[in-house]
Amino acid sequence: MQYQIILYVANQQKSRDFYADVFNMQPVLDVPGMTEFLLNSNLKLGLMPEEGITKILTPKCLI
Repeated sequence: MQYQIILYVANQQKSRDFYADVFNMQPVLDVPGMTEFLLNSNLKLGLMPEEGITKILTPKCLI
């Protein structure tokens, strides 16, 4: 089983650079809208721009 933690960030590029430095590794995925670091065989850290969560939640949150 693989787990993924997603952090919603204000700036994807700055966050990518920060975590690349902290983990001393390059992301396994780095495209507009999502950056992923494979921390171990069962855990990924995803970085998604804050506006990405709005697109996902807005249709479900409208009353």
